[in-house]
Amino acid sequence: MVVHLADANPAPHLVTPTVVQGGLHDWSVGAKWVHEWDYGVNFALPLPSFQPYALLHDAATDPDGLPMNGQVLFVGNTGLFQVGNYSEDAIMSFDGTATHDLIRFPHDKTRGAENIGTDGLDMVWTLGENRPVNQPVYPTRSIYTSPYTTESTKLAPRRLRSDPSAEFGLEEAQFAVGCGFAGRVISATDNVEIVRLSDGVGWILQGTKDWKWIEVLGFTCDEAIVEAIPTVPGTFALARVKLDSLGTALPPD
Repeated sequence: MVVHLADANPAPHLVTPTVVQGGLHDWSVGAKWVHEWDYGVNFALPLPSFQPYALLHDAATDPDGLPMNGQVLFVGNTGLFQVGNYSEDAIMSFDGTATHDLIRFPHDKTRGAENIGTDGLDMVWTLGENRPVNQPVYPTRSIYTSPYTTESTKLAPRRLRSDPSAEFGLEEAQFAVGCGFAGRVISATDNVEIVRLSDGVGWILQGTKDWKWIEVLGFTCDEAIVEAIPTVPGTFALARVKLDSLGTALPPD
């Protein structure tokens, strides 16, 4: 069903959620929280009142000066997000009151974790290892999963397979997760990588002369939903890729 705004006659409740000086720059919305990014300071504003707000993250007070660099993923009263720069990468959690380290390697710049995605049941991320000094790329990259948690002591990491994408720390590089699958676009090739969480089996979906993959938006239990740009200028598309039509799988490595 399509609802036209003129028919719906919406009457929005207007609020002024800014909590520090400056304009609004970015948003993430969950069932109970709204994330506000404002000049590098990140807040969680509770719905529906937007008050009192909670500080999610501030690079100025981070022990390594790491800024937030992706989308906050809210699950109920909690959430996950990532921080990082060209030297360090980490995944943080918000328990509804305060922020904590979830996957972080203090004083070890050879390892880092980013690309966090979740559907509230499973978490998926990339672990990078063996990074040389002053180099931005991790030569060894693996996709990991764990049941959802915001407590590092309850994290149960399980390696799925190697990650062919070297991209770290961007919102569009975060995994989409759902119904036991995870996926994202490999920016260097514009291919889609999909991995099955039960056993680490994977697939690489290539684009064609007719379209280019842009972002994996999510999963149903039957399909992957992927944004694409057709070659027709000025158009966009959503591709519904049947999971049972992915073809020959790549075994875990």
